[in-house]
Amino acid sequence: MQVSSSEPHAILSGNQTSFKSADFKEILDSEKDQLCPASYVLALTDTLNVINGKWKLSIIACLLRGVTCFKDLLERTEKIIPRMLSKELKELELNGIVERKSI
Repeated sequence: MQVSSSEPHAILSGNQTSFKSADFKEILDSEKDQLCPASYVLALTDTLNVINGKWKLSIIACLLRGVTCFKDLLERTEKIIPRMLSKELKELELNGIVERKSI
């Protein structure tokens, strides 16, 4: 995908840890408001807050492929420690992305 130099664009750095609705105030107040409704911007902001983090997308991808056991997730998500996997799964559960079931 190429971005022409005449189009405004932004690059998100890996340092940013959370997104807030206030960060997009300029977008919402701009004259291009009709092209990008506020509800879309807010929905994207909420989505980015939920999946923010180094491991969440990898975990979600494994879950979508049918990996459901903690041990299997730990093996397939390379270099993640058990404590971090547990933390990420708890956050995904709090946000309603995953559901915990005891076997």
